[in-house]
Amino acid sequence: MDCETESHAQPGTVQYPRAHQPNSTEWESVRPMIEDLYAAQKLPLRAVMQRLEAERGFSATARMFKTRIHNWHLDKNNKEEEMLAIFRKLKEREA
Repeated sequence: MDCETESHAQPGTVQYPRAHQPNSTEWESVRPMIEDLYAAQKLPLRAVMQRLEAERGFSATARMFKTRIHNWHLDKNNKEEEMLAIFRKLKEREA
């Protein structure tokens, strides 16, 4: 077996090719579209992923998207601190 085709997998296991992992520049190029579709239009992640693949040829795993969305603070779920701040503001308005 030559070095280029040598496999380091356990016998009997299947090795799948690694998916392309977009670099930071690629992520930044699609960030405005992700912000618009996911954060502003509230589209589900799967729909955002499909649109980016179809319109921009951008492909990444759901886990990669979730990591970027979290790092960019585009999460849809309100955090506890945010909810407490909203609650305090509502109470102030009622008083």
